[in-house]
Amino acid sequence: MDPQVLLRTKDFLVSRTQKTLNAPPFLALAIELSHLPDTRIALQALVKTGFTPQKLLQKFPNVTAWAICASLLENYGQGTQEIWPLIGRLFGKDPSLPARTEIVASFKSVCRKIGLVTDGFDRNVDVFLIHVGVARGQLGHVAKAFLQQEAANGLPSSDDVVQLNRWEDDAVLTFLPVGVHVPERPILHDETAWMAALFLKWRVNPTELRERSTFAAEFADTLEKIEKDVGRSNLLASQPSPRLIWLDGRPQLQVPAGAGRLQVNIGAQTLRLKRGQTWPLPNPLPTELTWVTDGEYRHLPLYNASFVIFEPEDGRQLVPRKGTNEWIVQTSVATVTSTQEFKVGGVPADLFGPDLYVAQVSLRENPVELRSSNHGVVLRGSKRTRISIEGIPIAVQSGRAGSLWSGDADIVLEAALYTDRLVTLKAECGDQSELIQCKLDENDIGRLSVGKILESLGLDQTGNPIRVVLTMLRDADGQLIETRIRREIFVWPTYAGLDGVTFLCAMPPSNFMEASSKHVLHDASGNLCLDRRGGYDKALVGFEIDSEPRQFLVDWPEISIVLERTNGTREPLMFGSAVILGLDDWNSSLVVRSPDRRATLTIAGRPLERPFANTGSWAIPLRQLYQAHDNHIYLLNGAARTLLARIETVAAPKELAVNHRADGVTARICAPFSIGGVLLVAEDEDGEVVSSEFSYDHFPTDMSADPKVSAKKSADDSVTILLLLQNPKVLVCYDAEVI
Repeated sequence: MDPQVLLRTKDFLVSRTQKTLNAPPFLALAIELSHLPDTRIALQALVKTGFTPQKLLQKFPNVTAWAICASLLENYGQGTQEIWPLIGRLFGKDPSLPARTEIVASFKSVCRKIGLVTDGFDRNVDVFLIHVGVARGQLGHVAKAFLQQEAANGLPSSDDVVQLNRWEDDAVLTFLPVGVHVPERPILHDETAWMAALFLKWRVNPTELRERSTFAAEFADTLEKIEKDVGRSNLLASQPSPRLIWLDGRPQLQVPAGAGRLQVNIGAQTLRLKRGQTWPLPNPLPTELTWVTDGEYRHLPLYNASFVIFEPEDGRQLVPRKGTNEWIVQTSVATVTSTQEFKVGGVPADLFGPDLYVAQVSLRENPVELRSSNHGVVLRGSKRTRISIEGIPIAVQSGRAGSLWSGDADIVLEAALYTDRLVTLKAECGDQSELIQCKLDENDIGRLSVGKILESLGLDQTGNPIRVVLTMLRDADGQLIETRIRREIFVWPTYAGLDGVTFLCAMPPSNFMEASSKHVLHDASGNLCLDRRGGYDKALVGFEIDSEPRQFLVDWPEISIVLERTNGTREPLMFGSAVILGLDDWNSSLVVRSPDRRATLTIAGRPLERPFANTGSWAIPLRQLYQAHDNHIYLLNGAARTLLARIETVAAPKELAVNHRADGVTARICAPFSIGGVLLVAEDEDGEVVSSEFSYDHFPTDMSADPKVSAKKSADDSVTILLLLQNPKVLVCYDAEVI
């Protein structure tokens, strides 16, 4: 066949495939690799007649660009990490340095025409690799990472592409070997979780997966081989990496599940963090942390850049592709954070915590300028095709991605690949199904209220929380076909809000699971309510949805204070509690939550005006109170002042002298701080116990003083204790605590 005729035919095949919404996200997989041998022969034949690769990219753009990516898919990572020799082998001629620049420019031009990303890469050759996907030579690394992710965290829902995408991203970010970054980039770039979807299909029906394509068959074979060779127990024994996430209005460290604790180093501080938990970063926010795994030091950058960016909906960190003056992120909305004051398009960012500034940025219409005192950059987003949710969730799902929503929330459709201005959405709940149409605006954005979707399903008056699955459809020759863009949402249709601690709804939900709940019960009227006794900052409410228990975390709606220690433990405190701290506790934080956005904090005598104006909680680094003269924390609501906590220090006494007397024992203790009280417990060998408490300030004692004991405070912050015993020489032990 004439080379030009063959290339023209295959060019049409690639073009037609790329225009379908169900096309693979990687150009290398647009058509089967079996097309590559004769395509290579045709390209080389034309090169011999005087065609250059640049000219081939102009005349047969789609198939030539595909052939470049397919060649790398077939050979990259199999004994070589070089790009240009493989491209030279495709055309039968090694390109010169000037020709390489022209090939990259021509390849980018093709990508732009078919809507593929082209800019923001560190190296020119990265623009090829991002469209290769996972090359055969590195398929084993990704397969093992997916198996390790499954062993550690289970499988996500196939009905929610957001959960699936996050599961896929976390797999490569957490489990890829040190130094293996090339397969990470295309997976992070892909928003449809295409590789993770292949993995789920392999788990369900490996035979069906093998029939899809030669690449899918090879992926299935690789997964089976690794699972057989390594074994599930060894997959669980791997050492996963921690990740930076945005949670509860603060940056936190997500420590993956596993056995034991993970030892990390932040500056000079060494911490042993419990696996499977999130851990709030200390203040000041660290630039990085390090840890040792498999005998090698690894590090995670934290706040070492001017701006750290997160995905607002699920809190995962976004890694921008950085140019000289422009950053590109794979999102259309972003949470931008910094340890310095900055502005977005001239508007100052909000203060969210000590030296923590935050801005919610929309990139759907235009890029925005981020500018701090020492750095300025243009932040550009990417048009996407996805289903997202906007609004204030009732609760956040425990242990899984997703939230519980009311009918007031909005479904946002982003349809960058649609040419039709009318998008059809399929809504399903149990056996019920309806098609709903949504009109796109000039920015390819459409909005639907959750209430309207429930009404179309006839579920707007349902009293129980339910699960709704939303799927984007596409028109194929007059027939509506489902796409991979799916989303599951949990909705409480008749929820109307919290009245104090009572959940307001038309009727109490019948699928409430008391055994799966904590701090949630029925009140006298039969309504669900939070335990009004308090003593917690988050309650757990469980519902049986689609025959499966689902648990959601609900924030305590009133004022609360929680001590977050550096070991990851969280301790709710009663108002006015004395927080006793040792030298190892000063990197901990007190987290105050207040529903009053106008409230003021007074921390160690220093007022902090309206810390809750932008966030419902404020983390107080305890290092702020180290050696402070005033150790009290107050919350001011108008004229009312509430003592939240007072900080006391555990320290070795400057002086301790004990003397025996004929009628008892005397002890003199001198402390390196102002003594507010003394608690003494003594026991002799006969088991007689003497307990006494003395107060030298306005706080009352919990026990009265025993007449056998006296404790007098001197002006030099010392206390002299006299303990009278009938048989003082057989005193077994005593314990004196000064505060």
